[in-house]
Amino acid sequence: MASSVYLIHPGAAGLSPMPREVKQKSKPAHQAGRLTVVFEEDDLVGLLRDAVEREGGQTAFAKRYTVDRSRVNGILSRQLRSSEAIAKALGLRRAYIAD
Repeated sequence: MASSVYLIHPGAAGLSPMPREVKQKSKPAHQAGRLTVVFEEDDLVGLLRDAVEREGGQTAFAKRYTVDRSRVNGILSRQLRSSEAIAKALGLRRAYIAD
């Protein structure tokens, strides 16, 4: 069964360092490919909360990244799951990883 996660490549522009509680997973060194950091839904909510605070509130964040403010609020209150638009605003992309 695959689970949905969000990825960021090290050095992505505009993002602050990860919160301490973010879980990091990476491929073993012997496997070819780029190093990525994996964020689960809870991690994304934490990143969104920090980004909203930096922008000065949910309305300011939504206007800057042209996303729906009510969706931002729903994600922060954990009533809604994150969307592609929110992930993109945070510099993340969705990936599916088999367990």
